[in-house]
Amino acid sequence: MLRKNSAAILSDNHTFISEFSDKLNAANFVTSSLITSDGWTKKISEEMYDCYVIDNVDGTFPYSTFISYLKLNKIQMFIINIGKSIPTQIENPYLTFNFESKLEDSTLSALLKNASIVLNRDKAQAELASMLLHDIRSPLNSLIGYLELLINGTFGQISDGHKNILEKAMEMGDATLDLLEDLNEVFQKEQDSFIIQKQPFNLIKLIDAVLLNVWVKADKKNIQIKREIPADLPELYGDDYQIQRLLTNILSNAIKYSPKNSHIIIKAEALEKDLSKISVIDNGQGVPEYHLPYLFEKYYRVKQKTKVQKGYGLGLYISKIIVKAHGGKIWAENNNQGGLTVMFTLQTASNKQ
Repeated sequence: MLRKNSAAILSDNHTFISEFSDKLNAANFVTSSLITSDGWTKKISEEMYDCYVIDNVDGTFPYSTFISYLKLNKIQMFIINIGKSIPTQIENPYLTFNFESKLEDSTLSALLKNASIVLNRDKAQAELASMLLHDIRSPLNSLIGYLELLINGTFGQISDGHKNILEKAMEMGDATLDLLEDLNEVFQKEQDSFIIQKQPFNLIKLIDAVLLNVWVKADKKNIQIKREIPADLPELYGDDYQIQRLLTNILSNAIKYSPKNSHIIIKAEALEKDLSKISVIDNGQGVPEYHLPYLFEKYYRVKQKTKVQKGYGLGLYISKIIVKAHGGKIWAENNNQGGLTVMFTLQTASNKQ
């Protein structure tokens, strides 16, 4: 049996609501009616539906307001507009269908049934992906643990050659775990389940924790990481775990593209309107200007002719997800003296209780 999907009818016309409720229910939707003159925006901002049927017969439905209240990262959503067409200048990334006020029942029924099938298929794939991301971690952690026992000689001494191979296998296992974590972050974002828990935190203490994660990579290239954090910088407001992941991603990227025997600067400064800006400044080769707008896109990597590409282009994309979830901005600029600076803004905790 097909699972039921959710639908909302936006209208002030009770005849319209009754008519489309019957049709939606027949197509396996659980239906709610939202009276458009009675606080419907609050309801939409709190709850997401799989399908919206909108009464736009008189052409006055406020689509700009409506689209702004939807969470734009949920693409698999249907909007069925009855009446005047949706204005073309409104950015609308959803699966949208326009009908005149009079339409054949068979046409609408076929559309709703197909929409229900598509939504169920999408949800089944999402559930499978979630299960795989969750279940692969446990055996992979166990595998890495067994490799570590072998490397440490728990079951007897091994040759240097065997140890070298096991260490490389362990590095690959760690890299796979990191990739799973990245994919999980992307999956949560795209399934509208990325959650942050904000609280005041001290940036210097957080940076200390981040440096513990990246110091080995930096030490291998003799890269110094310097901090320029004002003593009077106020506490920041956000999810300290996610911000730690954010800074780890950006610093790892800076270390990767910086030359040996160089340095990286982590800088912070207070801005107006209870904001602070954090910058990570490297002195590598920088990035061609035409690449800068795309650095934070999913799977995007700057191709280098002289180096083998590693990674999946997810680190900066996930950094953008984290910053946007905090209501901040993230961007990158080339330095005048060479290298790249990645900057992002966060709220301070001065007015948060």
